Amino acid sequence: MDPPIALIVDDETDFRTLLGEVLREEGYVVVDAADGAHALQILDCLIPDVMILDLLMPVMDGWELYAVVERRSELASVPVVFLSAVSQQAPESGSLIVKKPLDLRGLTALLKAIHPDGSMTS
Repeated sequence: MDPPIALIVDDETDFRTLLGEVLREEGYVVVDAADGAHALQILDCLIPDVMILDLLMPVMDGWELYAVVERRSELASVPVVFLSAVSQQAPESGSLIVKKPLDLRGLTALLKAIHPDGSMTS
């Protein structure tokens, strides 16, 4: 079985790097984008197993990106984890919001729950 693919969309380079390292240790192939517009280009080429989206970004924020993702049938089953430094509510059809600063253990536990088939390393 191929390793799961995580798409991280966040405008903070250091955050993407740190989160990417953690997810790679958990067995993910990591692809990242600095904003929603770049993420859409990536989503034209691949379908990730999970998307981790910052809500507040320049160019195209997480809300705008999610609105496009919702309309694409091939992405309908992809779990979305929203990241936010401010209190927000996830869209009704969305997944979860994780508050920044991020609890990396909590996020990895959440991702293991998303992939209970053991596709991630322990």
